[in-house]
Amino acid sequence: MVVGQAERSLHLASPRDYEHRFTRLNDRFALINHGFDFVELDLSEPIPAAVDIVMIADPRANYSEDMRSNLRSYIAGGGDMALLMEPDSPTALDAVLTELGLTRGRPVTQDSDPRFPPAFVLAQARSGVIDAYWGEETLDLPVALDTAVSLQTLEDDRGFTRAPVLIFDDQAMGYSLERLVGNERQRIVVYGDADVFSNANAGRSQPSTNIATAFSTFHWLTDAAYPVQRTRREPVDNDVRIGLGTLTALKWILIGAIPLAILIAGGSLLLVRRRR
Repeated sequence: MVVGQAERSLHLASPRDYEHRFTRLNDRFALINHGFDFVELDLSEPIPAAVDIVMIADPRANYSEDMRSNLRSYIAGGGDMALLMEPDSPTALDAVLTELGLTRGRPVTQDSDPRFPPAFVLAQARSGVIDAYWGEETLDLPVALDTAVSLQTLEDDRGFTRAPVLIFDDQAMGYSLERLVGNERQRIVVYGDADVFSNANAGRSQPSTNIATAFSTFHWLTDAAYPVQRTRREPVDNDVRIGLGTLTALKWILIGAIPLAILIAGGSLLLVRRRR
């Protein structure tokens, strides 16, 4: 997690930060309880080779040229990354987006649901883009975004295969990017809202799939290594077929023969005990 420019914190419980989804030890759905280790990075130093995924979440100040250079080196070297931004994110992130063949669009609002303020939108996850960790049916639930910006593609794709991850009113609110760097596959996810993983959205009661988005995102970024997939395969034999005669026999066995046998056994036990 990149720190130093007032980015979202993995360890604070305020509404804008990420403790609930990432490092809360007593939450079974926090990623720290599913095999992830977290370190904080200062981009003024080169990113260590041991880091598997760099996450940048809503910096509030611009990065220096040295910081941008270290980040460019990481991206050029094939490093995986999650980038989360806001409509008012510093201009330094525009340069990062250009490196990925993307550009910032316009802030997105809604006026169709009076329950929510205009800046609060419910996006839809797209099937088949990144792993649906809990199954494709979770993609039917909305993803809550609060003050979000759309994303658009540039003509220069920088070698990435790009696909929208989240959609709202035909606007892309997130992209997955994938390319080969040497013999390794580089994967990057960009979201136009840093609140997709926030504590506020983690605790919302309305139906949403932000938790599934977090699991699916990092399952995809780790090439399905973590979190370990625990969903069960559908059973092969789901049907039991019996005839009407067999059903009638089973009915009388269950409501007649078995209770009668229990009654006889109980009575016999009482009789034996009285005789003794």
